[in-house]
Amino acid sequence: MKQFTAFLGAAVAVAIGLSLAPARVSAQASITATAVVEPALTVNAGNDLEFGSVLPGFMKTIAVSDATAGTFDLAGAGGAEVNFTFSALPSDLTFGANNLPITYTGVHNTVNDPITGATSFTPSAGDTTPLHGTTGELYVFLGGTVDATGSPPAGTYTGTVTLTGAYTGN
Repeated sequence: MKQFTAFLGAAVAVAIGLSLAPARVSAQASITATAVVEPALTVNAGNDLEFGSVLPGFMKTIAVSDATAGTFDLAGAGGAEVNFTFSALPSDLTFGANNLPITYTGVHNTVNDPITGATSFTPSAGDTTPLHGTTGELYVFLGGTVDATGSPPAGTYTGTVTLTGAYTGN
């Protein structure tokens, strides 16, 4: 009976101890997950790169600041970094089977100005730069030199220049 009483006493003590244990209190909080999807990047062609009349035996240069320089503009999320490259940048303008060598110069700017605040870049390499922090714009100006020193035949020589831009994620 002593054993039974001891066992019963222990059982009662355990039961009392369990009932005296503090109740579990849970707490929770919530947050909202949000994402703002910015506008897609757009690339627009502006002015063609126009050399006009080129005399045989001479070279002709159009500066990036000339009225006949080629232009493009990119627009997207303000301050977002973009990479732009010329996916088509011919080394020759063509007229039938005839070639007229061409080299390029380039600058870009977050305002529509090829001089003040403009950054030079090598057109064959492209560049990576942020869009304007507020307006989300970037302007690209393309100049170049054609070389008619080899006395090419008379005609209209052409080539297609294509600018491709993409967000870098930065």
